[in-house]
Amino acid sequence: MHETSTGVLYDMGLVSEFCERNNLMLVVDAISSFLADHYNMREYNVNATILSSQKAIALPPGMSFVVLDEKAQERVLNKKVKSLYFNFKNYLADGTRGQTPYTPAVGILIQLRKRLQMIDDIGVDKVVERVAHIAQDFRTKIRGLPFEISSQSLSNAVTPLRPNGKMPADEICRHLKNNYQIYVCPNGGTLSKTLFRVGHIGAITEEDNNKLINALHALREKDIL
Repeated sequence: MHETSTGVLYDMGLVSEFCERNNLMLVVDAISSFLADHYNMREYNVNATILSSQKAIALPPGMSFVVLDEKAQERVLNKKVKSLYFNFKNYLADGTRGQTPYTPAVGILIQLRKRLQMIDDIGVDKVVERVAHIAQDFRTKIRGLPFEISSQSLSNAVTPLRPNGKMPADEICRHLKNNYQIYVCPNGGTLSKTLFRVGHIGAITEEDNNKLINALHALREKDIL
């Protein structure tokens, strides 16, 4: 749903329509968009959703989840699979007794239970709204600095920035880390010097946005940005 390296949020309505028109199963990697952007399996006719414990669920990495609708479950039960980890029949069977086929990351599972209770108390829409607010706050404050937001279809989870000044993207990331103890997301490969990302998920606040913006202004005043 969201390409994290470039910050592009895909049009799920368009993808859903294409899959329905061509009688395709729709499997969505929603790891970086879940709880950051609006997402509804029924609305988009999604057959399977892939999630994990990190990103906007805001837990340590170590747990992954696959949510199957009735059509996907029927297909799973009628297919012979030779792969160990993709033999979802075992997962469905163990789910009927409230278990997983293998020992999960128990500590993270306990954290997940508490986190889901918190989300349920607040409401999913409120959680998404908070991430959206932090994202919009940062995107407003970044105006006037030598950066271009590189996508017109943005997830609330992250803002992709292309530097237009003197310092390449990877050096900006290192400078912020080494001199201000601020960590932003570098890119690898061909994008390493042209693009970096600022995340808005987890326990990020407007004050955190201000610290980053002030650091970037300081770099500009030193004429090195």
